[in-house]
Amino acid sequence: MPFPAASAAPLPPGQPPRTFRRALGPRVQLVLLHTPVAAGLAVVGPALPPESWGAGTSLGFVMALSVTLAAAAAWWLIWIVRRFRAELARVVVIDQAGVELRTRRGASRIDWGEVQEVWFSAKKTSLHLHGGGLAGLAIGLAVGGLTEAAPPELKLRVVGRGGQLELDDDDLGTVAALEALVERTSARLTAEFVRRVRAGESLRFGSSVVLSSAGLVFPSVGVRAALTEADGAVPWPRVQRLRLQAGELVATIAGERRERSRAAKDVPNVFVLPEVVRVLSGRPNEEEGPGGAEPAATHP
Repeated sequence: MPFPAASAAPLPPGQPPRTFRRALGPRVQLVLLHTPVAAGLAVVGPALPPESWGAGTSLGFVMALSVTLAAAAAWWLIWIVRRFRAELARVVVIDQAGVELRTRRGASRIDWGEVQEVWFSAKKTSLHLHGGGLAGLAIGLAVGGLTEAAPPELKLRVVGRGGQLELDDDDLGTVAALEALVERTSARLTAEFVRRVRAGESLRFGSSVVLSSAGLVFPSVGVRAALTEADGAVPWPRVQRLRLQAGELVATIAGERRERSRAAKDVPNVFVLPEVVRVLSGRPNEEEGPGGAEPAATHP
């Protein structure tokens, strides 16, 4: 399997659900940046000295402008209060069964067994992973490296059978949710994708990557993807390796001098694709050697 259980599992058996609040940063920004501007709008018109309006300015125009600015300030202050309350109410919950995002408008929940796609992006290449283990290493490779510097601007989108939820770096549970997703869904998704391709299906990952019985469609950035499984597919025996490296998904093709690559953020389920490609191409597991066992679903 590509991602066996790490030394510190995201949620050991018997542990209660973990709850993560929203970071303080967005609320501080609302108070320190938006509130003074909104308050300033309410007083900027009346505070201007009469001579600044000019001799031809009518009193009606001055009053209309003042009312408009006051209305804009009131709307802005209402928006600030609502946004502040929304930040306070936003909570990420991770438990044995899945991940849940609670907001003022309700809750969005996806169980581990319902996860179909995991998308993420990170603008910075630094990531402090508290979970560690192989899952943490995989996440670090996918976003571009592991350091102890400031956290990345991470965005995570999880698509399930009944809906989706989106998290970002201001959700303190985003990294924990990503680690848990790798731990809880990698084996099942790997086995499912291998089975479907061998059964004759063509699976598309994002706009360009396609897995089918004919082989792997994996154009480099800037090259249009093939629309059919036979058009542009590299036969599986020629696919030597697919790996995550420095924020990119890199494919090594026999007979080609240069490797092909695509940004990891543009391809869903990048954690399982290298193992799926390894199995379909008939390559041995580098850790287990020739004849290594194929992936089997574990976590429910």
